[in-house]
Amino acid sequence: MLLQNNFLITLKNKQVFHLLIRSGKGCYKSTKRPIAIAEKHKVRLHILHLTTASETHLFRNDIPLKEKNITTEVSYENLWFSYEDYERLGTVIKWNSAIKAE
Repeated sequence: MLLQNNFLITLKNKQVFHLLIRSGKGCYKSTKRPIAIAEKHKVRLHILHLTTASETHLFRNDIPLKEKNITTEVSYENLWFSYEDYERLGTVIKWNSAIKAE
């Protein structure tokens, strides 16, 4: 059994622990820091493979794309799958960045 984001789940598959090692909190911190550095030095930055909803709040969506210095993208896998799919799919969905809770 595993408690993740207040969800208690039973797992037959140990692959799900990958999401604990690469937590949503860790992803947020790993995105926030380079954004702060880029803003401080007024340089362009593109963040690859955004994986959590909380990270999206670090980006501005109130200016035209041509004026943005900091951008991102999301891999569809991180929108499509959740940690609950680890039990069914196992290592088929194990990659970096790890699949997170819904």
